[in-house]
Amino acid sequence: MVQNRRQTLAGAVAFVGGAAFSPDVAVIEDFGSKVRTGRDDTEAIKSALNSGTRFIAAAPNKKLSDRYSISETIHLPPGVSFDGRNIPISTKEPIRVLSVDADEAHGNREGEVNNLIIDGGRRASCGLYVGLAVHRTFRNITVRGVSGDAIIVDAGQNNLFENLNTEDCQVALRLCNGAANNLFVRCSFSDASLRNIILGRSPELGGARWKMFDNHPCQNTFERIIAEYGRAEIVVDVDSGRFNSFRDIVISGGGRSGPSLRLGKESSLNHFDRPYVGGGGGHTGVLQEGFGNSFDTPIFEGFANGSTVLVSRGQTRVSGFPHWKASNLQLKPEGGGRIMLGQDTDVPSSGK
Repeated sequence: MVQNRRQTLAGAVAFVGGAAFSPDVAVIEDFGSKVRTGRDDTEAIKSALNSGTRFIAAAPNKKLSDRYSISETIHLPPGVSFDGRNIPISTKEPIRVLSVDADEAHGNREGEVNNLIIDGGRRASCGLYVGLAVHRTFRNITVRGVSGDAIIVDAGQNNLFENLNTEDCQVALRLCNGAANNLFVRCSFSDASLRNIILGRSPELGGARWKMFDNHPCQNTFERIIAEYGRAEIVVDVDSGRFNSFRDIVISGGGRSGPSLRLGKESSLNHFDRPYVGGGGGHTGVLQEGFGNSFDTPIFEGFANGSTVLVSRGQTRVSGFPHWKASNLQLKPEGGGRIMLGQDTDVPSSGK
């Protein structure tokens, strides 16, 4: 029975993300879980992850009513891959649900996390915590119902995050403490009450002790990202960070009391290529306080006629042909800030 189930599952997941895996698959149900609502499956999942098998997965025959219930944080060991087969992992405890972390300097390396739904029951403090993980892949992951941060990347480096989705959280994605060279592709960070995306220092988290890159997020890339909906005070907040790139990002639906996009005084040389910045509520679209941050062919929509769509209190570069539907929109330097326009840029501005 166990062997047949492993063979069936191995055939279904022989190739995940282009990587071939051994037929030796540890199935969570073989370690005591019955995938029933209300049952505590913590020990079954922990036993599977610590069984010595490098690939762990849920059973192949998923039912709509199936879910794993846990009461403690699940720690993913180095080199172990996990396929949740879209069976929700839920909790009613104030915990981090899944942690990919390491205590040693070389990090929690290699492996994939795929097809995962995390339901924090509006109690979990964090859905997915990626601390000092290196060369890992996270694909097709949904995090919802978290009282704190849905996803934290704390000092993690060279990881791939593809098709992430967040719902009903305080902060959708936090990058901090030297998180670097991570790639985020086709992700939707929505329905946050404080921030959809934030880059900066977080001294209260474990990654701060490594003091990488002065704890500024560096060289991270975001492609085809949606950050919208919710009641966020600021939708995207680059409080600090260097050389981060944002390409084809939609920033919309928030900024209830602040700008849609903020770049703090410790942010420098970050680049936005074809960003869409939505307005509304009379707030500023972009507040730029750092050095050398740049915008190529931005799109501003939803602003009233005569609005200031970009305020620069630092050094800001704008190039390409900004697009907006309203008239008399302004790019405004203030407090000693500068706006440098590219030769191909023709926009209204209250100063250069």
